[in-house]
Amino acid sequence: MIVCVCRAISDRDIRAAAEAGAERCADVFRCRDTEPQCGSCVGMIVDLLRETSHGRSAAMAVTR
Repeated sequence: MIVCVCRAISDRDIRAAAEAGAERCADVFRCRDTEPQCGSCVGMIVDLLRETSHGRSAAMAVTR
């Protein structure tokens, strides 16, 4: 699903950026070598980053 229409960033792109270490919205845009335009996607990007980081944290806890 496209989350950022202005920059054509999908939920998969955001999850991939999070797996690569992105922790903030700005990190996602940097991973895509772009900047936000209108900002309407920021809330959804933050939610997806949190969701991905929580999953990553849970996986780390299970493997320890």
